[in-house]
Amino acid sequence: MGTPLRITRPTLSIDGQDNPALSAGLLNMAVVENTSGLCRCEATVGNWGSVNNSVGYLYFDRNVLDFGQAFRIKLDTSTIFDGLIVGFEAQYPSGQPPALRVLAEDRRSALRTKRRSRTFSKIGDAALFNQIATEYGLTPHINITSPIQATLEQVDQSDLALLYDRARAIDAAVWLDGDTLNARSHTDPGLPLLHLNYGANLSEFTVLDELTPQRAMLTAHDWATLSRLTATLGDFITGIQTQIAIGFRGIPGSQVELGVGPNTGHVIVGHGIISGAHVLHVGTYVALQNLGPLFSGDYFVSEVEYLFDIAHGLRIEFAVERLG
Repeated sequence: MGTPLRITRPTLSIDGQDNPALSAGLLNMAVVENTSGLCRCEATVGNWGSVNNSVGYLYFDRNVLDFGQAFRIKLDTSTIFDGLIVGFEAQYPSGQPPALRVLAEDRRSALRTKRRSRTFSKIGDAALFNQIATEYGLTPHINITSPIQATLEQVDQSDLALLYDRARAIDAAVWLDGDTLNARSHTDPGLPLLHLNYGANLSEFTVLDELTPQRAMLTAHDWATLSRLTATLGDFITGIQTQIAIGFRGIPGSQVELGVGPNTGHVIVGHGIISGAHVLHVGTYVALQNLGPLFSGDYFVSEVEYLFDIAHGLRIEFAVERLG
């Protein structure tokens, strides 16, 4: 999800102010986000140059870079990371000038990293998204519809990971934009969709559609038990069945192939590299084209990694998935 941009060198901003010198001294960068809730940033800048009419270390006086400062990375006017500085790593490489690696965490680290278990009763996904947004002081921008669930279970996962799981379950996109939590149906005609074409802005793509090696095998008694539980607990157990179908590998002595049973299916997963500067959000959808009839189509974005170095410039690697 995003708009093609004109430049390939990121801009670094400290406490809300763009810093041209820091941006020009950027040696390499990695911004990584995935559906488990991880969002981290590492940016390495040159740390040797002219200081007060002499030559020395640029950023050891804490005047420019310090703990707790707001640290933002932008592509043109679009933000790809917005967090706080939490650490520094001084580097003294052989035969090269000293450098300083800046370590930063996303502003919503509690939403992404605090894991908990709880049960929601008689709730729809729109209400769930609004509740979680309110808990973290976010502004909800929710435009989804889904049936009321008797129970929804959050089991040892972050609140953001829960939102990603529910978005996939109801074919919706969910993403953070500053202090706004957005959630919209994937089929919403107003939802922007980034189109990536193999041979053009999609420079590489690998896709795996694997069913037979990942069929889980259960006895007829096991299958009957799960079917009875499904009738009682609904979508919660259905989700467990699907996870078993995807995750288990060939239990010896079993008789029924859950991987081809009711309410199950195979998952297509892919990894690609984008040429050119785009903004892509985890939790949204991307349209992949020119991959042939089997693999062209819309995919849920499960991981995004923005990478920059002087030798290769900016590149974006991403992971996607969809039901087969």
